[in-house]
Amino acid sequence: AYTIQQLHKTGYVLGDLHPGNILCRKTSTKTVSFEPRLCDLGTATKKKSDGMCTFPSPLILTSERYSAPEMHQHQPYNEKVDIFSFG
Repeated sequence: AYTIQQLHKTGYVLGDLHPGNILCRKTSTKTVSFEPRLCDLGTATKKKSDGMCTFPSPLILTSERYSAPEMHQHQPYNEKVDIFSFG
């Protein structure tokens, strides 16, 4: 959740958040501790001045099981689509 929050603070929305886009990096050799990393930022879009994003291209496919309805319908969206995907 922290990683997604940091992405949103920069004004970007991922738009295709799913388990395959989250990698875990081991941060310690003494304890079992992992740090999440987002990958595959191909659908990340900068929010416009009105706080919304437009679908980058009708050719870009998102993960149907995890994407918010507005992504499938190619409607304007905001960071709430990432929250929807995160669960």
